[in-house]
Amino acid sequence: MLTERGIVIAYHNGIAQIQCQRQNGCNACTTKMSCGNVVLSDLTTEKKIKTDHIFTIETLTPLKAGQQVEIGLKEKSFILASFLLYGIPLFMLIMTTIISQFWFKNELIRVAIIVACTGFCFFLVKLLANKLQKLPAYQPILLRVYT
Repeated sequence: MLTERGIVIAYHNGIAQIQCQRQNGCNACTTKMSCGNVVLSDLTTEKKIKTDHIFTIETLTPLKAGQQVEIGLKEKSFILASFLLYGIPLFMLIMTTIISQFWFKNELIRVAIIVACTGFCFFLVKLLANKLQKLPAYQPILLRVYT
């Protein structure tokens, strides 16, 4: 389980918003490949310059704003999501490149087909990721509340 500490910023009707902050030394740290902070924050960031990440978590545990909590994400979910986001488009790019060389001799047409197929694959992956995002296995969970 990948874990990270955060601070509750809001709690209402079983829904908690938890803010996690990336540490300044993450990029230079030697354990960043196994660190929950880096992994969890990379799941929600659109730009690497962001330092705060807000997660919405369903929990029956009553929380108060300002409380420190620990959240986690199953490693299996993270690995599957990584494969979906990186592996499938890469596989599509390679397969389209190999197949197109047998069908088309003009390289400009081949490039257009490769870009179109890979772009379509990214579109399909985005749709699938939106569906998976709603599943409980892909949501961070509350592990511990610190007093």
